[in-house]
Formats: sequence, structure tokens, C-alpha cells
Amino acid sequence: MNNYCDEEWFGRKDVFNIEKEKSWESITEKIVFPEDKTWKQYVDSRRLEITCGEAPFIASRYDAATGELIAIEKRIDFICRTAYNGYYHP
Repeated sequence: MNNYCDEEWFGRKDVFNIEKEKSWESITEKIVFPEDKTWKQYVDSRRLEITCGEAPFIASRYDAATGELIAIEKRIDFICRTAYNGYYHP
């Protein structure tokens, strides 16, 4: 779901990761935003989490199938995408 939303928002595929058959490969280079959009607009973009529970599209701390923690640089959730890539500094 996040990859589809990002493809629509950025106008291109594979912005934060490349989907594999049953996993993904994280993009480690700095994300290039379209000239008319900023990381703040990305964070402010509206997304609807339609499932119950911990909102894994927003914050994916662990693999739901195995229960194993996911390293921050390998997470595919909405929040970690911008935080890890250097756009958010608390």
C-alpha cells in the first residue's frame, strides 16, 4: 500500500524500496523529491490505515509473520521512510 501511494505521490516506482517476491530491498541513497514537492509535504500527505492493530503502514517495527525486529534502515513504513533518509531531525 505504501509503495503504491508513493508511486502516485512521486510519479515514479521504487522510491524507498524495491519489492521482491516475499520481501523487499531498501533504497539506501538519499531520496530525491520532485521539484514541486518537499519532504514536509510528503509527511503531511493523507493516508488511510484501514486495518486494526498497530498501524504497520505507519510504523513497522517488526515482521508480522516472524515477530523479528526490523532494523530501521530496512523498515518500509511511512514514518521511518523519511526519518531514516535524513529528512526528519527531532
